[in-house]
Amino acid sequence: MKFRKIEISLAVGLLCALVWCALEPGFLMSWWGAAFEPLCDGVLTAEGEGGEVVLRSFFAELLEKLRGMGKPMCVATGAPRQYARNGLSRLGILKYFEFVTDCYEFGMDKSQPEYFEEVARRLGTKSERCVVFEDALYAMKSAKTAGCRVVAIEDSTARLQRDEIRAIAD
Repeated sequence: MKFRKIEISLAVGLLCALVWCALEPGFLMSWWGAAFEPLCDGVLTAEGEGGEVVLRSFFAELLEKLRGMGKPMCVATGAPRQYARNGLSRLGILKYFEFVTDCYEFGMDKSQPEYFEEVARRLGTKSERCVVFEDALYAMKSAKTAGCRVVAIEDSTARLQRDEIRAIAD
């Protein structure tokens, strides 16, 4: 199955950066160390002669484990949610998420802490119990202001903000 450039871009951003999980506070660091360190290598990889884009197996396994633990997850994106749904569906992982939302649905964007509070409410929890995976500094700041824990996902376009991102990330 081949993916268009926009789908690859959305999938990387969505899968790495925008997955929300309502986690117990002590669980975050052990979970990060055990499961998400490989994100440095990316969630998607090109394989085969045609450079087909596939999901790395560890990520699907992680989603399955979190679902098995009863951890509600959603995708919150700045892109139109149907693009995200299409990409997640093509990768076979849409089933892991309670819902996919975007900035258009709530009439606010990820620069506003209220956005993260609303997504948490819809997920059935408080923002203080959420972990946000994010690659955009402005959204990390808003998520932190909303009380979320933040796992920063390194993006080559944010190299100049690396120190500030590391200071914000949990």
